[in-house]
Amino acid sequence: MASKLLGRVPCPVKCGHDAAFVKIKTDKEGGKAAYPYVHCPGHNCGIQLHTRTQEQAQHLLAMTRPEKGAPDVPAAPPGDEKPEPVLAPAQTEKSPPMPVKSAGLFGGLFAGGQP
Repeated sequence: MASKLLGRVPCPVKCGHDAAFVKIKTDKEGGKAAYPYVHCPGHNCGIQLHTRTQEQAQHLLAMTRPEKGAPDVPAAPPGDEKPEPVLAPAQTEKSPPMPVKSAGLFGGLFAGGQP
């Protein structure tokens, strides 16, 4: 996985490392948009957090300290954004079914659902 370093941020999970890498993948297939991600090389951390939308990428880049000599971050091509999912209407809460009255030792297994 080829990537280039854009800058650094404090570790998002607060492991104590103050220079986690902000990188962007450079070998995406099919002309897909690449979004930046964070990789913390801190001792016993190693976390990688990936952005999934243009909004998340902009938020990450706004808090990134640019790396000396790093090229400008390319903007994602328009039209590559996925539409926001449409939320289904809220369903009314149903009460749980009444428990079946047990008929002896094996009533729950062999009663056939009859009370």
